[in-house]
Amino acid sequence: LQEQSVRALEDPAKMFEYGSLLATEIKKAGAKILIYATWPMSDRLDSLGQLNSAFQNFASKVDAVIVPAGNCWAQASKKNRSLKLYNDLIHPTQAGTYLAASAFYAVLTGTSPVGLPETLFDNDNVPFIKLSRKNALELQQIAWETVSTRSA
Repeated sequence: LQEQSVRALEDPAKMFEYGSLLATEIKKAGAKILIYATWPMSDRLDSLGQLNSAFQNFASKVDAVIVPAGNCWAQASKKNRSLKLYNDLIHPTQAGTYLAASAFYAVLTGTSPVGLPETLFDNDNVPFIKLSRKNALELQQIAWETVSTRSA
């Protein structure tokens, strides 16, 4: 489940209301609930803690697993300030998308994304994400460190 970028901060009651309805349907289908814990808007970086609290409260209520994409972004920003993760105030660049996808991979498989390809292709074999091997490896490592630290 992914909420609109600021609703977790501005209207958590609505997030809980509609997220709970979706969680009920997911449980009926026998699937696992994942919460896509996103990053804050680039002009509100100090709100990551509040976002994480809202996502954690919701995850506890519906028995969900958190994909800590926002925490991955925070770690990436600390480790390498030259990484450009934001395309605008909220949307990710290819590197930001790749980092979030690496976090999903780590959570879903329970294994490290380190070593995955740096170029991702669509169904027509056209590359839609193409990073340098160095940047891909750095993002993979950050995702794995962030996810595995939370699981420990």
